Amino acid sequence: MPFAVPAALLAIALAVVVLGWLLRDLRVRRARPAAFRVVIGAYFLAAAGWLGALLADLPVWAAWLGSLPAIGLTFAPALVVRWTGGPSRQAGLREAVLLLREAVALPWLGPADRDRLRARVRRLDRFRTPETAELLDLVAEAAYDRLDELPVDAATDATRTARIDALLDALDPAAV
Repeated sequence: MPFAVPAALLAIALAVVVLGWLLRDLRVRRARPAAFRVVIGAYFLAAAGWLGALLADLPVWAAWLGSLPAIGLTFAPALVVRWTGGPSRQAGLREAVLLLREAVALPWLGPADRDRLRARVRRLDRFRTPETAELLDLVAEAAYDRLDELPVDAATDATRTARIDALLDALDPAAV
């Protein structure tokens, strides 16, 4: 089998690329850590099966059998996220806060736009826990100041923005 080792190395390289793509896809879907563990475990099972086939004379059908979970999870990242508890609430909060901060800063907001953004600020309360209360209060205060066009001095705004950023980083350091 002169081509077995180069073929195996090519397969390993391809698996690493596909795994990288899948992990990125899970991050975009705001998957919980359990989803990452399931996927990485399935890929380790596949790698062990193929190493066993190459080095220990394990039958190739057994290596393919060990690869089936990895193949299935690769084509169903949305199911992996759902099976492991859905998207992360912390990542959802982070995304909602960042989008809201961008939206309230737009200079061309009309009265209807401002009303819709006020409703989005109120909907942030679905993320309220004792750990997120300060963050949500600061975000709401900053958003209402902008939406109501209240004068806020630069130092207060900078201090509040820095505190919001620090709370977001402490909430979900992996999402930075």
